[in-house]
Amino acid sequence: MKLASSCWVYIVVIFLGACGKDNEPGMEVFSAQPIAKEVPEGYAPEASGIVDSYINDGQLWLIQDGGNPAELLPLSHEGIPGPKLRIEGVVNRDWEEVFIGAGPMQGKPYLYIADIGDNFKEYGEYTILRFPEPLKDIGVVNTVEKIGFRYEDGRSRNANAILVDPKSLDILILTKEADKVDIYTIAYPQLSNAINQASFRGSLNLGSITAASLAPGGTGILLRNYKEAYYWNTTSSTPLIDALAVQPAVVSLVREPQGEAISFSSKGDGFFTLSEQGPASEKVRLMFYSRK
Repeated sequence: MKLASSCWVYIVVIFLGACGKDNEPGMEVFSAQPIAKEVPEGYAPEASGIVDSYINDGQLWLIQDGGNPAELLPLSHEGIPGPKLRIEGVVNRDWEEVFIGAGPMQGKPYLYIADIGDNFKEYGEYTILRFPEPLKDIGVVNTVEKIGFRYEDGRSRNANAILVDPKSLDILILTKEADKVDIYTIAYPQLSNAINQASFRGSLNLGSITAASLAPGGTGILLRNYKEAYYWNTTSSTPLIDALAVQPAVVSLVREPQGEAISFSSKGDGFFTLSEQGPASEKVRLMFYSRK
């Protein structure tokens, strides 16, 4: 296992210098001028994750950072809030990411909420919640699968981003470091009645990654930090761990107070970003960058 992990790191180092189609540095895949919709003041001031709904047309799901209620916050594409959905039986210790994609039941979209933040590296175990995407008016989510895990090296890690491979259903966890991203995977089927192991798979030469998103059909990957995003053009048949082993295109983002969240649109025609309120009480805007 350790040999395999070391080999993958070597492959990443080699291929981050190579360019695949649509992955050339500076290539303009998305518009540099987003459409901005102002979000009401005080709504989701600590937004840490965002996804565009697959079954509620024109709606996004938001989550907030640790210490906030365990709930999903709906927001329309126009920046209009909707009724919140309470998630029963769970606690928001440090929710940092929400992901939408494939799950155990074929053809049904699932939400994954990643309780993986650990700024002070004080925890030994972490949790990813998984459940079918709900309709926006149900009021409460009662049934949630809890996927507990530890990192295989026994270390405490701070992470803000996850991806789920649409073919294997393996969960990829991307740590948040100043100068790199360590990638761990929890292999499918994940256990909900025991602690899973997150296995180290390699590193990327990118820093302070705060969110990740997968395009519908698995045809593109986005990662972001506080200043810019990175885009990989890929195919639905390519494992995500392999897709990340090429150089991404750099995507410019407009300045946000404390931008952490990113999500492809459910139609694949662009992506959304959203910021936390930030320390300066600046207005928060929902940004949409259209695909060229």
